[in-house]
Amino acid sequence: MKKYRKQNSTGCLWTLFFYTLLACIIYTVYDYMKTYLPTASKLMVIIIYITVPLLLLLKLFGVFRRRYSITQLDAMEGHAFEYACANILRDNGFKKVKVTQGSGDYGVDITAEKKGKRYAVQCKRYSHKLDNSPIQEVKAGLVYYHCDVGAVMTNQTFTEPAKELARINGIQLWDRNVLIEMLKKPVKKQP
Repeated sequence: MKKYRKQNSTGCLWTLFFYTLLACIIYTVYDYMKTYLPTASKLMVIIIYITVPLLLLLKLFGVFRRRYSITQLDAMEGHAFEYACANILRDNGFKKVKVTQGSGDYGVDITAEKKGKRYAVQCKRYSHKLDNSPIQEVKAGLVYYHCDVGAVMTNQTFTEPAKELARINGIQLWDRNVLIEMLKKPVKKQP
């Protein structure tokens, strides 16, 4: 867990550096152009150079959140699918949503909280039905991440033996139909 947090803060520093550099470039271009442009064009440049940084700041602070379609989710690679699932969970009222480290995640891709319960979520983007293994993986990861509820989130469906194993172990199955319903929910702004 400590390694993940360190990588996350490093990513945040790179994002902050990028936006600072972008602001410096915008100011330099604006300063250069205001000297050489006629008055009407100056007004247009001012509007553009105020709007673009404002939109970038709003994006940085999560005011705009991407909406996904099931077709987009079907086409994603595994790691991108995990981050998309994290966004979908946020949009559906989950708090403290975190994507775990890529390898050695003990069968849990996302941890999240909702209504006082901690969730351990295994994400699987497949082109066929899921068998027992994701259910076994998330069951093992529940203890490691100190979670109350386990779930497997997928763009597909589950085999009958997988459904039975999940029922016996109390693992929630969020299949293609549940995912489509989650996508229909309006985007909730995070407090």
